Amino acid sequence: MGIKKRICQLAGRKVLNFTDVGERIKVGKQLYTILFGISKVNKAAFQFAKEVKHTGSRADYWHHVYTKDPSIWKKTNWT
Repeated sequence: MGIKKRICQLAGRKVLNFTDVGERIKVGKQLYTILFGISKVNKAAFQFAKEVKHTGSRADYWHHVYTKDPSIWKKTNWT
């Protein structure tokens, strides 16, 4: 069985002043609105949560970027 290829789509926003507590709260509310207010995002996030074993690592969703395997680094444009 091969790895299923998917197009990676992101939803979110940029955080500019993370040290400001008020700004962090504002960003949290905006992210909540994106996650629960946009049906396509909500459905995709729910599907991801059902299918992917969670480790707390960014590698859970971008294993080809966040990996300790140097053979994978050679296949990207980031090295």
